[in-house]
Amino acid sequence: ARVVEGLAAVAGAKATVGENIASNGGVVAAGACNGFTAISTATQNVASTSCADTTGALTVVTTDRAGAVTLVLTPTGGATAASVTWNCTVAETTKHRYVPGECRKAA
Repeated sequence: ARVVEGLAAVAGAKATVGENIASNGGVVAAGACNGFTAISTATQNVASTSCADTTGALTVVTTDRAGAVTLVLTPTGGATAASVTWNCTVAETTKHRYVPGECRKAA
């Protein structure tokens, strides 16, 4: 549940990035992070958030309290913000037990 707070922290950013992709004809390109605002203060469970401008990938780093997990949400283009799909992966393959099922990938 603590890691899910990290996904909630970037929920609005997913909409922003999705709109940027849709405005670019459904293509993920430079400017995908326009309007993204990283969290300014860490919470008990989320240490940081960031966005890679050329890929639109959102990264969430959780605190030690939430398993010290790094989640990466990578968008795939779509003609509308709602049609942009997101792939969630966890950087630390040994920490799958901390992450939601949608982010677990076979090592």
